[in-house]
Amino acid sequence: HPKVSVSRRDAPDDSITLSCHTRGSYPHPIHISWMQDGKDILVEKESSGILPNADGTYYMQSSLEISLQEEDRHRYACRVEHSSLAEPALVWTPGKKGPLPLWVLASIALAALILAGAVGASVTLWRGKSAGPWRPSYALAATKIGEVSASSSSSGTDTQSMGARS
Repeated sequence: HPKVSVSRRDAPDDSITLSCHTRGSYPHPIHISWMQDGKDILVEKESSGILPNADGTYYMQSSLEISLQEEDRHRYACRVEHSSLAEPALVWTPGKKGPLPLWVLASIALAALILAGAVGASVTLWRGKSAGPWRPSYALAATKIGEVSASSSSSGTDTQSMGARS
């Protein structure tokens, strides 16, 4: 089976050259064509023709020139036909972003949840610290100075529930 690869080269004039390379094909006949959005196109810029390799297999290269705007609007693929292939091989050009794989989407969602949790915890901690020291929501019962017994305060008994002594 031929090994097929596609590369791209950006030119300063906003054009892109797509190149399709086949290596290791045998027997001799091999055909490379280009597809735009799944349809054959015949705008090949240049082709090397079928060339022999030292190991008795064959090599071929075909190039296609497109504009940056065309790449944004369309998807391109190199189509290779050879007798060793049950059906033509399609290799899509690099640089055109397709839909993200499921594992990438799941990773992004998990990262977003972790980030949201960290932000929520940070906001909660910040609010707690900026609110000042904790103050009880009840007021201690008024007592006469010095009348709270040492035994009730040292034993941990709540002076409010005991009531004031007279």
